[in-house]
Amino acid sequence: MLQRFAGERGVTYPLLSDEGSAFIRAAGVFNESNAPDSRAFGTPHPGTFVIDAGGRVESKAFHDSNYIRDSSATALREMLGLDTALGPVAEWDAGHILLRASLDTGVFVRQRRVGWRVAIALPEGLHIYGSPVQDGFVSVGIDVSVPEGVVVDGPRYPAPEYASFPFVDGAVPVYHGVFEVTGGVTFADIREDVEVGVTVRYQACSDTECFAPAVARVSLPIRYEAFG
Repeated sequence: MLQRFAGERGVTYPLLSDEGSAFIRAAGVFNESNAPDSRAFGTPHPGTFVIDAGGRVESKAFHDSNYIRDSSATALREMLGLDTALGPVAEWDAGHILLRASLDTGVFVRQRRVGWRVAIALPEGLHIYGSPVQDGFVSVGIDVSVPEGVVVDGPRYPAPEYASFPFVDGAVPVYHGVFEVTGGVTFADIREDVEVGVTVRYQACSDTECFAPAVARVSLPIRYEAFG
C-alpha cells in the first residue's frame, strides 16, 4: 500500500510501515487516549522530531491538540534556527528605538500555528527595562491582539542583563542593542483573512536620563487559504 501511495504521489524518501506500532511505542508517541476498540486507538501523537546525522534526537515539538501543526517556516526557525520567513513585516521608528514586527508566513490554513517576532533595536548608550522594575519606570511589554478563533502564545523574552543607575535603587533588568521577542498565533477555528495587531510598551533611557514611556502599535495582515 505504501509503495503504491509513494508511486502515485512521487514520494522518493523512505516511508515507515509500522506493523504492531513498534516504532511509535519506542518513540513514546503511542496514543492510548481513545478506546481500545476504536479505529483511532494507538494513532500516534503528531509531532516533529529533529534528528542529527548520527540518529540522535536533538529536539522535538508537540502540541496539546492532535490537529495543530507548525508552519514549515516556524518549525525551521524554532527548531533549527533557519530563517526562511516570507511573511508580512511592519516597522515603527521613533528615532531612539526601532521596532520590527513580523510573521513567519503570510498565509495560513485552519489549525496552523505561525510564529511571530518583534525585533527591538536600540542605539548605543540607550536601554529599555525588563521585568520587574521599580515603581515609576516602565518595563517592556508586548501584547498581540487577534480575533476570536485565533490563539496567541508568548511573548517569550530573552534573559535580560542587570545594571545599576544613579536614579534607580539597586540593579535592574535591562535590554540594549538588538534583541528579539517571540511567540506564535494558532488559527484554531477561523476561515477568513486576519489582522494580527502588535502593541509594544517601553521606556528608553540612557545612563543619566529617561525618555517618557511610549507605546507603538503595528498591524500584520495574513491571508486565509482553504485546504486542498
